[in-house]
Parts: sequence; structure tokens; C-alpha cells
Amino acid sequence: MNLRLPERWESFVKSQVESGRFASGEEVMGEALTLLEARIRDEAETLERIRKGLADVDAGRTQPFQDAIAEIRAQAGRQFDPKIVANFIGLAPRFSAIFEELR
Repeated sequence: MNLRLPERWESFVKSQVESGRFASGEEVMGEALTLLEARIRDEAETLERIRKGLADVDAGRTQPFQDAIAEIRAQAGRQFDPKIVANFIGLAPRFSAIFEELR
């Protein structure tokens, strides 16, 4: 397969080879496609987790948001790093708004 790259990408590929980071343009493109493949796979896995989570919500296999926040707060210093809990709790209103939008 022969592909013609736009000038922008062709210059980028050449600069990567000239820098010594890659041995050839094919190597640059191989790395790029590997990263694209991983990104597409990660996006598909994330969407599947979201679908599963929404199915859990629909089936009643979840707990109320405020109960989950209380449990996380209670585990600060035991199961969870207190600094991370504090940051998470600070973001809780944003999460709550997102969850409400999804309902």
C-alpha cells in the first residue's frame, strides 16, 4: 500500500527520522499506527465499561451517589490516600452533575 501524506505529516516523519529517534519512515508510521490501534481499543473498552455501568444503574445494582461518597470519605487513611480522597470529594459536585445528566 502506498500512501501520500500531507506536507505537515511528511515533514514530521522526516524530522523524526533525522533526529535519530526512528530508523525509517516506516518505523515512524508503525509506531503511529500502534498508538492509534491502542487508542481505538481503549476507547472501545471505555464505552463497554460505561454501557455496563449504565446497565447496573438500570438494574438497581448501584448505591446512591451520596452513600458512595460517604464510604470513600470513611475509608480515607485506611483504604484510600487521604489527599486523593480530599481531591475526589472536591470534584464530587461535578460528578454528581454528570450522573444526573446521564439519568
